[in-house]
This record gives sequence, C-alpha cells and structure tokens, in this order.
Amino acid sequence: METTNWLPIILGIGLLAYGFFVIFKYKQLFKKEHELLDVKIEQLETVLRQGDQMIQELNNLSDYVVNRVEEANNQLVDILSSLDEKMKNASNTILDLESHTDEMCNYLDENNDDVSFLSVTNPKHLEAMKLVQQGYSERDIARELGLGQTEVKLLIGLKK
Repeated sequence: METTNWLPIILGIGLLAYGFFVIFKYKQLFKKEHELLDVKIEQLETVLRQGDQMIQELNNLSDYVVNRVEEANNQLVDILSSLDEKMKNASNTILDLESHTDEMCNYLDENNDDVSFLSVTNPKHLEAMKLVQQGYSERDIARELGLGQTEVKLLIGLKK
C-alpha cells in the first residue's frame, strides 16, 4: 500500500512541475511580446511627436502666409485709394481746364481778339491779358498772379 500512496503524490508533483514549466515558457513568451509592445508603443509615440511638430510647423507657415497676404492686400488697398484720389484730382483738373477753355472762348468772342498764343493749360495767361486791358502795369499783374515780370512782358509782347 505504500507504493500506491506515493503514486498520486509523484503524479501531482510531476503535474505541478509541468505546470511551472508551462507557466515559465508562457511567461517568457509574454515577456518577449510585452517588450515588442513597448518598442511599438515607443515608435508610435515618436511618430506622434513628429506629427505634432509637423502640425506646429504647418500652423506657423499658414500664419506667415496669412500675414503676408494681409500685408499685400493692405498695400493694394492703399494703392487703389491713391489711384482713386489721383483720378479725382485729374477729373477736377479736367473740369477746371474745360471751364478756363470756355472762359477763354467767351473772352475771344467778346473782344474779337486773337489770343491763340496763350497757353490753354495756364489760365493765368488769360487772366494776365484781362488785367492788361483793365490798365494794370506789368509789375502789378506779375504780383497779382504770381508770375514773373518777364513772363508778363512776354505775354504782352506776343499780344502786340
């Protein structure tokens, strides 16, 4: 009977040893798998950090582009405003010239006078001729209109 009692114990110890062996093998396998997972996690974290850096760089680039576009837009608006102002000034100058041309034509019609030598672009010349007819001296005309005395003499000389 003594031999039969030992058999279950030996079988139990053998099964226990086999169980420890299996657990040890699986533990090594799980340890390797765990190490592989740690490496993969580390690689993924590296890729995520690089992705975050790329996103930050793209955000910086887009901010730069937006700022440059806004600067260019502001410059364009300034240029258009300047052109608009210049066009208004040119329009006013054209209206002034038309007015002075009409005034000159009326003057010629009224006086039956040939003043074709006068510059259409300088209404002061026409005004100078009117002041000559009113009896102003060359010096007074020059002072009144802000012209040089020689210019006034030349206008009067051309008239004669």
